[in-house]
Amino acid sequence: MKRKIKIVLVLSLCLGLLLSFTGCGNDGSDWVASYKDQKVSVGVYIRYLIDEYNNLYIKDLTGELKDPEEAKAKEEKSSETDDKNKKNKIGSSEDQTITKTINTKDKKISILKKIIDKKTGEQWMIDEAKEKVLTDILVNNKFKDMNLKLDEEKSSFLERNLTNQWDALNEQENFEKKGVSKESVLETLLTQLKKKEIFNAYYGEGGEKEVTEDQIKSYLRDNYNKVKYFSFELHGLSEEEKETKTELYKEFLSRAQAGENIDDLIKEFDKKEYNEEEEEENEIDESEDNMSSENERYDVESSSSEESGYDHETDEEDDTVSIFKKEKASGEFSSDVAEAIEKASLNQVTGVEGKDELVVFIKQDPSDSPKYIEENKETLISEMKDEEFEEEMKNWVDKSEIKYNEVAINKYTPSRLKLDKKR
Repeated sequence: MKRKIKIVLVLSLCLGLLLSFTGCGNDGSDWVASYKDQKVSVGVYIRYLIDEYNNLYIKDLTGELKDPEEAKAKEEKSSETDDKNKKNKIGSSEDQTITKTINTKDKKISILKKIIDKKTGEQWMIDEAKEKVLTDILVNNKFKDMNLKLDEEKSSFLERNLTNQWDALNEQENFEKKGVSKESVLETLLTQLKKKEIFNAYYGEGGEKEVTEDQIKSYLRDNYNKVKYFSFELHGLSEEEKETKTELYKEFLSRAQAGENIDDLIKEFDKKEYNEEEEEENEIDESEDNMSSENERYDVESSSSEESGYDHETDEEDDTVSIFKKEKASGEFSSDVAEAIEKASLNQVTGVEGKDELVVFIKQDPSDSPKYIEENKETLISEMKDEEFEEEMKNWVDKSEIKYNEVAINKYTPSRLKLDKKR
């Protein structure tokens, strides 16, 4: 009797799996797109849907998604304004503009139903996921045509890393419950690696469109700034302390503009600032709880050194030189300093008195940075050629030969997968 009950339970469980989203196959929904002899599994597609849900969630937080009623009202108003303008052109002065106010503060609307790019969030996710599937087909087909081989060390590292992180990743994203296996995730990672290999075969050393060092240097000159600098922080200081810092700043600026070596001044500044912070920490060390033991004192002094940011054993250039994209200068410096850097001439010592900092800098030629170019060559080439590469990809296959499996796409929709229940 017990054996019969067990058999019934097992059969029930199997039936449940067959009917669930993860039981895909008999209805032909185990693949989402095909090209020639290549098929993309539905697990890969669902993984991309999950990725796009995360992207959509971020867009919602940044206000890029609109309530459907609000979007509709805005579209109606835009249409009515167009009608009004047309009537004005033929001499009508009648104003038929209608203003609608939609109160959506108290509504909790699924982001799948919100509007982005004149689509529902759900449709946007589907379209974006299908684009990624298309990219996978393009990449895998081109990789095969070019007779390229994956670097075994890199692919093995990816597989080991995924295996080590799978439990945490699966728990976070509920991959397996949604129908995404570890193998599907690995497949997407390997495709990304293949794409990188194709890119390198085009633009890397010896490639058919190899990017030369001269081209990289030219790109750096046009798009990057390089400054050697030191700064005096004013934030949180008393007025008296600010005055002291300002006097010191003016002294260093005057000496730099008079021709003293900027590197020597930076060393002097570095030593002075470090010693001042060390003295302050020693005073705190003496006053707090009579901490007199050598071990305790050592701990406080070590902490002081780490917090001050001065490590005299590191490469000084790393601490005093900043190379950054021109449009991202505000991420490196305050707006007034960033503006001064952009306007400054090469090799000219400049001082900037900002609200919270005083900066002495000299603007240098970013292309004269062999170490930076060597360490960031792949990133720079990617910046230079990514857009061109993406356009090139579109011509790799005849898209009319790509077949999408509507059975799978209609079965595994974001709403049916309950992706909006994640958060």
